[in-house]
Amino acid sequence: MTQYSKEYTEDFLNKYKVMESIEQDDYERFEKYKNMYYSKFEMFRYIRNNLTHNISDGEFPIIISKSVLDDITDILKMMNERITERAVMKSKIYFATLHSKLKDVISVVCEKNYSYVPILDDEGLVIGVFSDNTLLHYIHQNKEGIIYDENTRMREFNNLLIIDDNKNEIFKFVSKDRYVYETEKLFSEIDANGKRRGSLFVTNDGLQTQKILAMVTSWDMIK
Repeated sequence: MTQYSKEYTEDFLNKYKVMESIEQDDYERFEKYKNMYYSKFEMFRYIRNNLTHNISDGEFPIIISKSVLDDITDILKMMNERITERAVMKSKIYFATLHSKLKDVISVVCEKNYSYVPILDDEGLVIGVFSDNTLLHYIHQNKEGIIYDENTRMREFNNLLIIDDNKNEIFKFVSKDRYVYETEKLFSEIDANGKRRGSLFVTNDGLQTQKILAMVTSWDMIK
C-alpha cells in the first residue's frame, strides 16, 4: 500500500533545495544526473512548483508519497557519492614489493583473478603496477625466453612496473573527496598514444607521495 505523509512532503522540499544547490555549485554534476533521470527530475520540478506556489490556508496542495521521497533520496545519494564508496579499500587490496617472489604474485593473481597488483616501496608508497601487460612486454623484450625460477623477484620487472612509463595503460592518483561522476569520465578517456585507463589509486589529496587508501578499476565503476 502506498504511504503518504506531511513529513514526507517537508523532507522532499528539503531534498529539492539540496538538489538546487548542486545545480548552482556544480552544474556539470547536476546535468549528468538530470540527463540520466530526466522524467524524474521533471516530476520533482512539477511537484516542487505546486508545493511552493499553490499553498492554501497554510496547507500543501500535494502530499508526497514515500516512493517519490525514496526516488529523490536515491538520486541525491548518487549525486553525492564519493569515489571511496565504489573503491576497493586498502585492507582488501593485494600488494607486492620489489622483493616479492614472482611465483607468489602470479599464484595470487591467477587464483583471485586480479587485474592489477600495486607495487609498494619500503615506505609503503605505490611505485609501480604489475599486470598481465607486464608479462607480455617482458616476453617481448626477452625473446630468448623468460628467466623464471623459484627465486625470481619482482625487481626483475622494475623497468616495466613504473607507473609513469607504462606501455599500454595510464594510472592516476585521485583524491578521496572526488565524486564518482568525475571519476567515470577518466575511464572513458584514451590518451594521444592510445593508452587506456588502468586503475586509479585513491589518496587523501590525490598525490602519489601519499599512502593509498583504496584502488578503483573500471569494474568498480559499473557496480
